[in-house]
Amino acid sequence: MQRLIILLFLAVSIFSCESDATKAERFFIKGNMALENGDYREAIRLYTEAIDKYPEFESAYNNRGVAQYKLGHYYEAIDDYTKLIMTMDALHWDARRNRVDANLAVGRGKDALQDLVFVEDFFPDSSDLLFKKGLAYFLEKDYRSSVVAFNTSFIKDSSNVEAVINAANAYFYNNDMQRAYAKLAQAEAMDSNQPNIYNTYCMMEIANGNYDKAMEYVQQALSIEPNNGIYLNNRGFLYLQNDDLDKAKADIDKAIVANSENGWAYRNKGIYYYKTEKYEDAIRSFETAAKFEADMPLIDYYWGATLAKQGKENEACQYLKKSVDRFENEGRALYQEICGKI
Repeated sequence: MQRLIILLFLAVSIFSCESDATKAERFFIKGNMALENGDYREAIRLYTEAIDKYPEFESAYNNRGVAQYKLGHYYEAIDDYTKLIMTMDALHWDARRNRVDANLAVGRGKDALQDLVFVEDFFPDSSDLLFKKGLAYFLEKDYRSSVVAFNTSFIKDSSNVEAVINAANAYFYNNDMQRAYAKLAQAEAMDSNQPNIYNTYCMMEIANGNYDKAMEYVQQALSIEPNNGIYLNNRGFLYLQNDDLDKAKADIDKAIVANSENGWAYRNKGIYYYKTEKYEDAIRSFETAAKFEADMPLIDYYWGATLAKQGKENEACQYLKKSVDRFENEGRALYQEICGKI
């Protein structure tokens, strides 16, 4: 879903004498070479040497952040960009732009939007920044603003199929299924080899209760990108619906390994434990899921159902009421069965 582009700004610093600053420059140049060659751990080591020699070396902080990002060390990247911005140069727009990407990667849409407001002054017509604004609004569940940003990004760059797919996602989450289907058809006509097209179709069919059709779509997505944790998690959920529990567990576990902060995967692991009557494990999985994403379909239903199995009916009804408020048929039926007795 994310289209995060890191621009490398390999600044050349000029120091006035042979000193620690000169040594820092040498480490910095070697770090840039390692970064360009994809040796990110070595790049981080060399940039750290440069910073140790010259603690105010702005470009070393920025480029070390890029190397950290490339390794998936997003919080460490944010720390480097923030150190640069807060203590050296508040107007360092390239560090702010890079910090946008890192914040998006860890789900901090609000923080990304704050930096985007600053960066947009330098790139007011950038399709890429508009795309990232769409991602940030989506993370904040402002789906209307997300749609506007994605559609405007596409207007600026009509080759950006990912903007079209993400607009479809935003329409879907805003319960505008007609426009979501239309956007997916547009994206498919542009590039039918984009797996997110079929994953979004899958999610929409799940929402409609068409699990067989959803399985066809997620299998199509996985045929293009077999190790994608999001797609594996969606297939795991569908296996759960068919009580194919061993296959479900295998996919869900792979999804958690791919992203240990995937709340949806922990929700699905909780459903797996519920179905295998491991109720304490189920509760722990739901608690973990809620730390990352509390507002998920069916989590309250299964959480309540699990508590009911443990004989904790008063607690169960609190969760089942949330499921009822979400208009989930499963929650409504169990609420009427269990909670009417209290």
